[in-house]
Amino acid sequence: MSRKLLISCLVAAGIAIKSGCSDSRPDTTVATLPPSASTNRPVTGHTWTMSDLGMELTYVEEGFVRMGSENLVNRASPVHRVQITQAFWIGTCEVTQKQYEALTGENPSRFPGDTNPVETVDWNDAVAFCKMLTERERDAERLPEGFEYRLPSEAEWEYAARGGARSSDVDAFESDPKRDLQWHLKNYGDQTHPVNAGKRNALGLYGMSGNVWEWCLDWYDDTYYGRSPAADPVGPQTGSLRVCRGGIQPFIYDGFSPAAYRDPDPPTNVDDFLGFRVVLGPSLR
Repeated sequence: MSRKLLISCLVAAGIAIKSGCSDSRPDTTVATLPPSASTNRPVTGHTWTMSDLGMELTYVEEGFVRMGSENLVNRASPVHRVQITQAFWIGTCEVTQKQYEALTGENPSRFPGDTNPVETVDWNDAVAFCKMLTERERDAERLPEGFEYRLPSEAEWEYAARGGARSSDVDAFESDPKRDLQWHLKNYGDQTHPVNAGKRNALGLYGMSGNVWEWCLDWYDDTYYGRSPAADPVGPQTGSLRVCRGGIQPFIYDGFSPAAYRDPDPPTNVDDFLGFRVVLGPSLR
């Protein structure tokens, strides 16, 4: 069952739905993207913007996070403390359709809009986009040594969703569902929304608790989650399902943690509520 159909069923049943992402800044994306050598490079501790793509990435310093939720036993238990030992940059917003098309020449999305998140892309499509971005930025001499553009690990994603080292929620077992909700039963309209139309989290990120689901780097495994390494976990080496995070949630109740909800999907799955955001960080594989 597609997420769109699932969500429609839940709406009919009167169950609240989750989503979110926002900014009032104009979109500056352009379609022509020749790589050009530049001294403008990512700087540690600062936001990095690829101006020709209109893609902004927020710097996330290293730190600790309590991953998981006691209320999501089947998918996000046990709650466990994880250390992120290497800083990284993460997309302030989900990748937009205009950005995706500018780099790949294609737009597979079912909810058209330049500033809407690209969706209907499988895990391999998302990885291919990151590889193209890596090659482009390496050719332009803007890629930090040892770094690449890639999907976030599940641990990086949850750490950023909880606000990283800047947030009082870093060690919280749960976050506040009322605070995190942006799109809900009465306003999400059975469609995606612009990546610049919602709430920021403590790091200034949009859409970490709504809009489209986001592919992560990791293979999905229930048992691995509870026995993962205490530092920089990247999921099991093999599997049949990949991790998705952060989209419109199938249920909301007291104590529910949007930052902890995990969804497994085959890497070949495409869905009109499934997209991704990029990370600029050290290689994890």
